[in-house]
Amino acid sequence: MRWIDVVSSFHRTPIATKTWGLVIMAGLYFSAVVIADILLLKDRVNISSTVISVVGVVMTLLLTFRTNTAYDRWWEGRKLWGQLVNDSRNLAIKVRTLARADAVSMRAVGVLISTFAYALKEHLRGGRRVKTRRGYDDLALPAEHVPKFIANRLYEELADWKHRGVIDGYEALLLDTHLKSLMDICGACERIVKTPISKSYLGYIRQGVLVYLLAVPWGYARDLQFWTIPLGMVLAYLLIGLELIAEEIEEPFGTAEDDLRLDEICHGIEASVNDIVGLPPLASMATSQSLSGSVSGKRPTVRQAG
Repeated sequence: MRWIDVVSSFHRTPIATKTWGLVIMAGLYFSAVVIADILLLKDRVNISSTVISVVGVVMTLLLTFRTNTAYDRWWEGRKLWGQLVNDSRNLAIKVRTLARADAVSMRAVGVLISTFAYALKEHLRGGRRVKTRRGYDDLALPAEHVPKFIANRLYEELADWKHRGVIDGYEALLLDTHLKSLMDICGACERIVKTPISKSYLGYIRQGVLVYLLAVPWGYARDLQFWTIPLGMVLAYLLIGLELIAEEIEEPFGTAEDDLRLDEICHGIEASVNDIVGLPPLASMATSQSLSGSVSGKRPTVRQAG
């Protein structure tokens, strides 16, 4: 994004839209303090600007640590979903090249692989139902922990292939590496979701920002006078904005603008898997029924046309 775009679209950025109300409130407070200090108190209440500056440095360090901690969670989530992309593609490639299965069974596994990504996305967001992007109806999925159910179905399919001689033991081990990784990724993502930042730590940071902003105009009103108001509003925007950014990215699996683009990642996984296993963008009704039966625990009964 070019600098001119940043400046021209400043008022539409996510942080600006969330902080403008708090910044205006801070500006009103700074105005009241400056007017009271100049017209009523006559500089009789004054806090050393040096003390304010030292406290400001401390607050900056605390907010930097807070932002880095939140960004680590966001980046860990991104790495996990990048690993999911790689394992989904590798699993589809190995299924395509190693398994001697018919086209219907292979495509059924392809649907399970891509649906796992959608199921994990909804699971992390607190949802339960999964809708695919291929024009199918909702698959017959359980109400609780859909990713675990899909991973179990993949293992059942793998065991069935091994039993029928579609794959041998060595090929099963090669596929198991990526199947195991699916649930490892799910567990790591759940750890991020179920490990919130300490409330005491969050409260301490926010209380510190509030106290600092309340003290700022008393330290600079005598020297800067009415310039304290716009400068104080800029300071409030920066400090409050840092805290809100950290609050936004510490939960990376949501639907906010700063969260991970999980929908795009899921679409990418689906497109790659479909291309690898030969699944068309829109399946026929017969294939849809076959795949739905496979996911719900029934063996596919529809034969491949031709």
